[in-house]
Amino acid sequence: LLSLVLSGLRAGGWLDLKFDSGPRDVLLLVFFASLGFGAHLGRLLSAGKDTLIICAAVLLAIVAQNAVGVGVAT
Repeated sequence: LLSLVLSGLRAGGWLDLKFDSGPRDVLLLVFFASLGFGAHLGRLLSAGKDTLIICAAVLLAIVAQNAVGVGVAT
């Protein structure tokens, strides 16, 4: 709803807000770290084989993404 209101105000030429993106990176790290703290390994282990396969696939995707990033950066 707020996005629609701000978009309308900007389109009408009444208000043009620009947000500083500096704190965004730190806040994203805090957000995703808090999600990680909420994970319980005991629950993951009791969820079964399918959950282990999904976790392994996610881990593989993370490693592959980092490898591609390092390769492109060099």
